[in-house]
Amino acid sequence: MKRVFILRHAKAEPGSLSTPDRDRALHERGREAAAKMGTYIRQKNYRADAIKCSAAQRTRETCAIIRPFIGDTVPVEFREDLYLAEAEDMLKQICTLDDDIGSVLIVAHNPGVAELALLLADAPRDLAREALHRNMREKFSTCSFVVLEFDVALWAEISEGQGMLVDYKRPRDLN
Repeated sequence: MKRVFILRHAKAEPGSLSTPDRDRALHERGREAAAKMGTYIRQKNYRADAIKCSAAQRTRETCAIIRPFIGDTVPVEFREDLYLAEAEDMLKQICTLDDDIGSVLIVAHNPGVAELALLLADAPRDLAREALHRNMREKFSTCSFVVLEFDVALWAEISEGQGMLVDYKRPRDLN
């Protein structure tokens, strides 16, 4: 079994003419939301074996806050190609992971992360999972966190609509 965690970066400072988009830092509310999400991740005992993170400032900061909760010794790879990446491009990266890795955390941007989660999630088969799907489709807010499980042995076997949606949380769900 393989597990994919998807995390949209936390709320960032508004853009300005003097600050390039990729250099936008987290807003205080974003840092607070990331810490709350980290506490939730720890409570659920979610652990990653690898982290792939966009090289943008706001994703790096979000990753730094979350990392102690999901695995503080887990290697992090900061990737330029995850900055505003499309879902299909992120899926290609997932499918090329080393098969010794059991779980990966992707920290990136919308709309790509929301599209990735929707692309990978299978059709819900019960009311609880239907509610998760509905919430995910309605609003994939900043610092939203998704857990998908795949009944495969190799990362290359992962395909669209194959992941069981195990969890979806937004910061507002944690209040």
